Amino acid sequence: MPNTPSNHASALLTRLVLQGLAAENPALLPPDLGPLPDALRQAHVDAGQKRRLLEYALARSDAATLIRAGRGICRQGFAPPLAVLLRAADMAGLAQQWMRLERYFHVRNRTRLTLSGSNRLLAERWSLNGQAPVRAENLLIQGLLWGLLERFGGQQVGLLAGPDDATWHYTWQAVQRPAAAASISQRLPEAAPLPVGAAGQKLAQFLGRDPAQGWRLQQAAGALRQSPRGLQRALAAEGTSFQGLLRGLRIREACLLLLHEDWSLAEIGYACGFADQAHFQRQFRAATNLTPGDYRSLGLGRS
Repeated sequence: MPNTPSNHASALLTRLVLQGLAAENPALLPPDLGPLPDALRQAHVDAGQKRRLLEYALARSDAATLIRAGRGICRQGFAPPLAVLLRAADMAGLAQQWMRLERYFHVRNRTRLTLSGSNRLLAERWSLNGQAPVRAENLLIQGLLWGLLERFGGQQVGLLAGPDDATWHYTWQAVQRPAAAASISQRLPEAAPLPVGAAGQKLAQFLGRDPAQGWRLQQAAGALRQSPRGLQRALAAEGTSFQGLLRGLRIREACLLLLHEDWSLAEIGYACGFADQAHFQRQFRAATNLTPGDYRSLGLGRS
């Protein structure tokens, strides 16, 4: 079932975790580890495997080491989910995208992020099955979010411990966004405009800056200095709707990524704003009469 949490972890995140631990100290990795998971070929790995890896590392180091390893993950360069997170409009959007990432992969252990004021973020780890997340995973997430806030442009980000390893706060002095943070990939060609009129094109230009965000009609109408009802009427007169246009933008971006990137189908679905992999498959097939995998295999639109 699409909404059932699974006992799997993201293969890409697991690979980044392994690289972060190796950068700290190669002795933190089990000697019988085997090859790193190929995140371009498989979306998931067994969550128990990742948990055992983290517990092995914690048993041979300390809490600070795992936090440093998590923090270092965000310095390792480009990764599809990281690119989506970094193009959020602000800290509130960043927090929403993080929680959507955990929902997208249906992980059992999740992080509730609550923004307080303009420079404080509360993180609370919890589990859908009622069991507390393991300490090693909490420590890694502490560091990973710390590094993410820094990569997003947070200045003088500080980590404040809570009553236990499952609750903590971050603070920062200011946010200075990196110039390239809004671009998911500089290699993608310019997308063709959607077949809509002037009102639709204006809305598409606004939404297209980050199709993965959970846009709402009221939010978009306010940004375009229109009333929600007025925007709805203008779109209806052109034969489209807010949700239809947003879906079209997400399908368009998915088509570009399928043809020009080697990301896994799961990573592309997340990057384009779909609720989960099953939702991505259904919406893409309804729009193109092909599954994402078939579309990629056919190489439609390649020159």
